[in-house]
Amino acid sequence: MQSYLDVYQIFPNFVLVKRTLATRYFLSLMLYIFSASVVSAHSNDTTVVDRLFDYSQPIHPSDTLRSGVYVKYELDVVRKNPILMCIPTLYHIYRAKQRHFLCEEYAEVTFLNGQKTRRERKSRFSNIRKNRTTLPVVLRYLTPHIYQTTIFDNDILSPFVRQNHRLYRYQLQDIDEESVQVIFKPKTYNTQTVSGEAIVEKNTGRIASVKMKGEFDHIRFVLDITLGEEGEWSLLPSSCSLQASFVFLGNKMTGNYHAVYGVELPDKSDDYSDRELIESIRPDTLSQEEHHIYDVLDSIALARRVADSISPRPTRRDFVKDVLWDEIGDRLVNRIRGHFDHDKGSYRISPLLNPLYFGYSHSKGIYYRFRFRSSYDIDENRELALQLKAGYSFKLHEVYFTLPFIYRFNKQQDGYIEFEISNGNRIVNSTVLDKVKAERGNEKNWDEMDLDYFKNTHFNIAGHYNINDQWSFLLGAVYHKRTAINKKAFMETNKPLRYYSFAPLVEIQFRPTGWHGPVFTLDYERGVNGIFRSSQEYERWEMDLSHIIHLPVTRRLAYRVGCGFFTSRFKNVYFLDYTNFREDNINGGWHDDWTGEFELLNRNWYNASKYYLRANMTFESPLMVLSRIPLVGSIMEKERIYFSALRVSEIKHYFEFGYGFSNRLFSACAFVSLKEGHYDSFGMKFGFELFDSW
Repeated sequence: MQSYLDVYQIFPNFVLVKRTLATRYFLSLMLYIFSASVVSAHSNDTTVVDRLFDYSQPIHPSDTLRSGVYVKYELDVVRKNPILMCIPTLYHIYRAKQRHFLCEEYAEVTFLNGQKTRRERKSRFSNIRKNRTTLPVVLRYLTPHIYQTTIFDNDILSPFVRQNHRLYRYQLQDIDEESVQVIFKPKTYNTQTVSGEAIVEKNTGRIASVKMKGEFDHIRFVLDITLGEEGEWSLLPSSCSLQASFVFLGNKMTGNYHAVYGVELPDKSDDYSDRELIESIRPDTLSQEEHHIYDVLDSIALARRVADSISPRPTRRDFVKDVLWDEIGDRLVNRIRGHFDHDKGSYRISPLLNPLYFGYSHSKGIYYRFRFRSSYDIDENRELALQLKAGYSFKLHEVYFTLPFIYRFNKQQDGYIEFEISNGNRIVNSTVLDKVKAERGNEKNWDEMDLDYFKNTHFNIAGHYNINDQWSFLLGAVYHKRTAINKKAFMETNKPLRYYSFAPLVEIQFRPTGWHGPVFTLDYERGVNGIFRSSQEYERWEMDLSHIIHLPVTRRLAYRVGCGFFTSRFKNVYFLDYTNFREDNINGGWHDDWTGEFELLNRNWYNASKYYLRANMTFESPLMVLSRIPLVGSIMEKERIYFSALRVSEIKHYFEFGYGFSNRLFSACAFVSLKEGHYDSFGMKFGFELFDSW
């Protein structure tokens, strides 16, 4: 470990000193003494910092630690414009006339194995319109895990973990005989690193308090943490103070947050209103400015009550204000989320029209994606879930969707029954076109009539169960209805417009080392003739091996190797449709790309070969190439390298190479492909990552 104290920071003009010989000797002596002190500090640094790294090792946190937490925060809107409406949870902040907001909350926080946090809000009072939640993403900064690899969920690399120490420089300054101040700075400034100082006990290495600053996901923050004093609580915060600022396209907001842990509710707290409950547990008094915010809120409420008592307002809703702005406007640009039936059920809907949900890829051009998710907990081990994932390609003029309905009868063993309908994977097959050419000759230009393009509606019903940590089974059936795109042309050829197939299927999954190791999957599907107008008999086999390897410093290596082929094919089979080798029509952004896809491969090749052999590999790191460049690296979050290889009947050697990066604004990837050893094509992929975790 090296101290980053630099002699020339202390004597910046040392090389310019040209004085008397005595002065030079004096400076040389001071330099010798200073060098000796640096060596001593270096030795001390190593001992104290090692104790700091090792402090949490003998402490084994309980499976669940619970604590009540009181949170108070103020928000000041410095500047705002209409763009603020499109940012999650800030729609009502934009519409409000006031610029200063105050909110107080009580929540129960559960620390799971000292690593993850579950937060459940119990009470809330604020002057925000309709008491809406605002900037919930900032609240996670108030539950830090400084002794984990990442401090906030999977973000911000902690300087207090040994495997991250190569990313930071450390300097020690004595405070007294018992404590020392550890100053830490990143070697490369990045959104995944922080700087600051910590007060550490010399003898034990316990961190008493930390002050750190950084910037991540549009939030610039300064966080003061006071940790507990004994046992497992010494790994967790007892109080946090946060100064946060948000700046985006002319909008600017600042916030001051304060959280106190170990707060207990009073007896019969259910009889309290939200405001009474907050006032009963408030650990300190409000400032004069905070009192003024509530006084204004009370005066407005009083004026409304007086006005209503004199001349009651009509119950009719204001169409422009209550419907267009509050209902329609909010749903167009903001996520819609909520709970029902005493929080047993929940739902989350993507904005209906928000420019941040557009993307671009080489194959689909500009596309828009939409998601709806809902679940209902029947009990602790059973639930119902409904999801809709949809997208539209402006280049191909195609709408894609997948709609699964799931009944989980055993969450612990992932036992579920699923029914799914989708129209993804528009299929291409030339069998019909070849037969028409053979029967009708060259009387028309059949190649220009799109006789090889079909819409594919897919129905699937399956049951899944994990036998143990190594084995899983899935049994079900799949039904396809494939409809010709150019119906008029098919009518001229006297060929059927629709083709149906029904097939039972089985999937076996084997995990030799458990859930965190490689996964082997075997899929078998058998087409049956005569069921629900099915006219196709075939056998499909697919084998797949996939694994995500988690490396130090949040790096990850993902690979996938697989093959598939059709056997026992009869003459009336027109379609080759694989499960593990198909185009991903509804990509959800950077976090959905882990399995590896062929970004530049012509979509026709997915259904044109009786077999395939594929291999995909992706390596992700927060610090790779662009992250180490000054200024540019300060906004980089993740970088990736892609490699893919494919062999099908008509292409023996196909390769794709790619590089991508993600930051707070967008993700971008560039790919180049080689076919049979020669350059084939180049393409880009772009997607907004704005406020994806908000």
